Amino acid sequence: MKKSRAKIKKIIGQKINNDKPFTILFVCSGNSCRSPMAKGIMDKIIQNYLKESQQRVKIMTLSAGTVAPNGQLPTANAQKAALEYGADIHHHLSAPLTMERIKMADLILAMQEKHKIAILELVPEVKNKTFIITEYINQNKLGIDDPLSHSFEKYQETAKELYELLLKIYKKIIKKINQKNFSPQRHRATGDSQRFISFFLCVFVSLWYILY
Repeated sequence: MKKSRAKIKKIIGQKINNDKPFTILFVCSGNSCRSPMAKGIMDKIIQNYLKESQQRVKIMTLSAGTVAPNGQLPTANAQKAALEYGADIHHHLSAPLTMERIKMADLILAMQEKHKIAILELVPEVKNKTFIITEYINQNKLGIDDPLSHSFEKYQETAKELYELLLKIYKKIIKKINQKNFSPQRHRATGDSQRFISFFLCVFVSLWYILY
């Protein structure tokens, strides 16, 4: 009896996990310029592509800073530069890099090598999913320079560089997710049908416990 219950719980867990979003963590220093800009621009790219695509791939974004305080707004120039790409980040509040946030992510994109090093010092086992943002696309480890204390034009250059990179990153991620999790042979039930299956199995287990 216990084995049967455990098996049903495992099946439910697998079904629910199919709805788990793919999580990207962007990391810079103070979480006030580059990483919130990257997060905001990526969110906008995801939103725009979802409107055009019938496929509903769930992607969640996070950001953090290796030396970031809690609760500070992005710089005014970062907000303005991101807005040029449709990304409204004026409500963003800075957050420090933590082990918990690192472990939540499926992909970690650091703005520079020093940020990648800091991430791996905290959680060495995430090496295979941690990249300098430019490295993830073309093996270039130069990363994205910090525009802090520079002119607004520098922020605009940073936003443009991020936007062009993030478009490529988004397409690469979608391709990987489709290959891994959304092939017709492995996952014929998607969207509403997956939620129905999860709900049905939850009800079934509830009845199982009541009756037996």
